[in-house]
Amino acid sequence: MLRLRDEAPPVNFDRPVGASTSSPVTENDLINSAVQISYFKQSDDRVIVAFTIQTDNRDLVFRDAGGIQSARLNISGRITSVAGRRIGYFEDVVTTTATAEELAEAKERKSAYQKAVPLPPGRYRVDILVRDVESGAASIQHVGFAVPKFGTDLASSSLVLASLLEQVSDVSSSRQFLIGDKKVIPNLSGTYHRGALVGIYMQIYNAGIDQTTLRPSVDVEYALIKDGKEIFKTPEDWRGNSAAGQRLTLARLLDSRRLNPGDYSIEVRVRDRVSGQLLVQTAKFTIVP
Repeated sequence: MLRLRDEAPPVNFDRPVGASTSSPVTENDLINSAVQISYFKQSDDRVIVAFTIQTDNRDLVFRDAGGIQSARLNISGRITSVAGRRIGYFEDVVTTTATAEELAEAKERKSAYQKAVPLPPGRYRVDILVRDVESGAASIQHVGFAVPKFGTDLASSSLVLASLLEQVSDVSSSRQFLIGDKKVIPNLSGTYHRGALVGIYMQIYNAGIDQTTLRPSVDVEYALIKDGKEIFKTPEDWRGNSAAGQRLTLARLLDSRRLNPGDYSIEVRVRDRVSGQLLVQTAKFTIVP
């Protein structure tokens, strides 16, 4: 299991990197867990649905194994159609570890797991069970969700706020949290300590391409909003972006060192210069001391 960290060194907001959340119904919340569902186009009739489950380490039982403290969770999910027909199932045992010296600090962090499943557009329900292997404590969440249909018009994936967003050169070892050549660990709470990096990830589909330059004929602007007022904005310059045609990737890191504690919104504004179509995706986050 991957632990979420926010200690990476700050960088500028405009440096290129080399979710929609459903409302779950929780039945048995002995373990504090959260679920986020994000959508990414795979083909005309298939969408990659990423289920991210996050738990509080303080709820887990750590046991010593050769000097390493470890906690194990069994995470399973059953996907059904609105008619109750079983569509898919996943199950994994995942582990989070810490040394004895790190244990107190580790228990104040969160751990995350993700499963990506291709599904056709439509309405579904997922039943997610999270169980501590050692203690037996568990939580069950039932989440209804709608997989969107990406047609030929300008469209985008979910806008994901990430605790970790980085370029990955070796994708053979693990597919956990990988979207293309980026590692994207969502921050489900949307809470960041001041000075941490706020990762912003989104894909754009069906954007126009300038036939002269063969570059996107698309304007993208990132706007930061606080208390209903726009306090900062910057354009996308497409540096480091090799995608073209039907899929463009936006991956940026927001340096939060100059942000005062409080609630913020990030807007990603997209305008296709060929078709004139517009779209805006918004995500909220909080900066704490």
